[in-house]
Amino acid sequence: MSGHSPALLLLEIMTWESISQPMKDLMFAAPGGMSLGYELFGKLRISAGSRVLDLTPGNGIAGAVAAKQFKCRVHMLAENDRQTEEIPALAAGFDIDHQVEITTGNPASMPFPSDHFGSVYSIAFPTGVSLTPVIVRELYRVTEPGGFVGLAGPAGLKNETPPHMETALRTMRSGNLKTPALTALKLAYGGFHIISAEYMADSYSHWLEWLNSAPKDLITDIFRRAVIEDNGNWLALGLVIVKKPLKPDWAL
Repeated sequence: MSGHSPALLLLEIMTWESISQPMKDLMFAAPGGMSLGYELFGKLRISAGSRVLDLTPGNGIAGAVAAKQFKCRVHMLAENDRQTEEIPALAAGFDIDHQVEITTGNPASMPFPSDHFGSVYSIAFPTGVSLTPVIVRELYRVTEPGGFVGLAGPAGLKNETPPHMETALRTMRSGNLKTPALTALKLAYGGFHIISAEYMADSYSHWLEWLNSAPKDLITDIFRRAVIEDNGNWLALGLVIVKKPLKPDWAL
């Protein structure tokens, strides 16, 4: 994957100067920003015309970039009315509103047919998706055989949370962060095949960039201090890719 900045990467799909400053600001609203998004998209094998599901669309910027780059149809699972109002405006700004569909719901009970999506992903702020057995079953149900699920976002270098992060995570409404390996195993227990479970390079540098670039109201002072104190000794960014297997002929 290229080491270029998100700005240079986006030049491949649109003119950077044509994007308004508020839209540019949105690209840094999650740790790793669109650098993390491009790492994830590069592993999901998204193709033109395919159906893609964004589990945690947030402000919609990642889904808009995916729709623009891959010429695919992105379904966004919005959790509140604010997202259903804001995301269409963002999609229109990227001229891909005809490629974006917004549905209100939650990952534990998704209003989609079975075997529907070729790619499902989440690029999560620390509040992210907690992989309960119910959610894993839903992910398996809505992903088509041979399709991929990709999760990218905050992760720990160990599954135990260090004391200096416990309170900070609670202020961000986040549970304990786990390693990519444990996340992948939860998905494998639900029937997926593990493709990769790894850390993003230079994770701590991306956290510091996020602290400097993200809208200030997104980050509590307690969390900011904890990230700086951690110094990359525990807090990282993980990437997990799994595949829903095709049924063998004898199982059909």
